[in-house]
Amino acid sequence: MSTSENEISYREFVQRCVKEQQPSADDYEALENYRAYLKLSPERARAIEQEILGTQIIPPQSSSNLSPETNSVNQRVLEPDNPPSANHSNNNSVPAPLSVGLTPTPSIGPPPIDQAIEHTTQLLPKQPENYFAHLEQYGKEFLQALRTEGFNLSEETRERLRKLAKQFELLGTDVADIERKMLVELYLTTGQREAVSPPITVPDPPIEPEEKYNADLEPFFLELKGSLKAGDLKVADIATCKILLKVIDPSLGWFDEASLRDFKPETADKKAIQEIDRLWREYSKDRFGFKRQLQLYGINHVATQEADLDKQQRANRTYTLLFSKQVQWWLKGLEFFKFYNQLDFSMEAPDGHLPARWFWEIPRPKAFQYGGLGLLPERGGCGVDSFVIPAFMYMIRNAGIQP
Repeated sequence: MSTSENEISYREFVQRCVKEQQPSADDYEALENYRAYLKLSPERARAIEQEILGTQIIPPQSSSNLSPETNSVNQRVLEPDNPPSANHSNNNSVPAPLSVGLTPTPSIGPPPIDQAIEHTTQLLPKQPENYFAHLEQYGKEFLQALRTEGFNLSEETRERLRKLAKQFELLGTDVADIERKMLVELYLTTGQREAVSPPITVPDPPIEPEEKYNADLEPFFLELKGSLKAGDLKVADIATCKILLKVIDPSLGWFDEASLRDFKPETADKKAIQEIDRLWREYSKDRFGFKRQLQLYGINHVATQEADLDKQQRANRTYTLLFSKQVQWWLKGLEFFKFYNQLDFSMEAPDGHLPARWFWEIPRPKAFQYGGLGLLPERGGCGVDSFVIPAFMYMIRNAGIQP
């Protein structure tokens, strides 16, 4: 028992034993005997008494009249039969006792050897023979656990032993002594030194840093996130197109079928495209983003490849037109794509309506080629493009976006 535990035990004893500021001769004798058992210095004991009672206890004269025979009996009562042997602790090859995690129970007091002093029995078990039988039984259970599991007991076994010691109302000091005794007995009888070797531990694998998109894209992602948060979806759409161009083909400035189908995304590229999609879905509650566009495109698209190139092109044209009408990029009646400024940049826009800049950004000559007036570098006024939208859906699938 550590000094702090001894002091706690003595403090509990004083609180229960002494009912008045100045105890009787019998009470004082009990205090002195218990102090001696706990090996507390008289100075420390007086300090604890004064702290609890508010005054220093004056030793009654009757306590000095104890006969040598009575003192001899007291000494036998308050000293344990089997204190921890110094020889045990000096043997470096014997392991220290396993801690079962018990806390001392000062209210029980030290186990008695006999009942020679009547006033000390109030702190001891009513049936000391049962106490020692329980202590012996605990020791056998502990020894059996060591023989079964070795010196590194499982947490389940430790918890079972804790409950057993609590059920038997065993003192923490007695539990530590009996554990030490069983450890020495097992060690000397088996001679298995390898049993006390430290357990083999396998170091955890090093944590690989999570790969992210390239750092030079961070300013664009900050712009994208900030504009989405502010609800400025047109700025967010332009920021999205900037990121895609840097990831796929910075030199081109727009997306044609070849650049999208030939793009072989690396891990960082996939992370960038997936992060764009995640941000759009997060701020639109899954109504915008690449995944939503792929879902809508897939509703109309039959996942087959026509052997006939003309048939495939006609099929792509059909799927593209259906998709464009569904996300409301197409002007019915006029039968061409809306101009970019005619798109809906609000949260009330149709599902899959945004982002759209990736499709609208084209050079003026291409706009004229697709049926537009060629006045603006965009899709506005152009007819159906049977190549770019299917190629874009192919690209985002390769980047890890699934419908």
